[in-house]
Amino acid sequence: MSISHVALPVRPSQYQAMRAFYLSTLSPLGYKVYLENDHFLGLRGTNGPDFWLHRGGEDLQEDGDEKDNAVKTHVAFAVTNALHVDTWFQNAV
Repeated sequence: MSISHVALPVRPSQYQAMRAFYLSTLSPLGYKVYLENDHFLGLRGTNGPDFWLHRGGEDLQEDGDEKDNAVKTHVAFAVTNALHVDTWFQNAV
């Protein structure tokens, strides 16, 4: 099992700076913009779109306090069959 993709939440006031940072630091590794709109940026490396930034909007307050519905970091794993998912779920619960 490997990591399929990662998505990081970014405060609205920090979005442009973080976008510039990740574009600059990941471009030597072959990352390019895959998909982008007003709310997110998807970067594609050699294995497909696997790094994402999500603008937090109202979900991430500027003072650092999170609301109950705050955007969280998202990590997805690649699996080859449903048994992997079932086993993972049983172990997690």
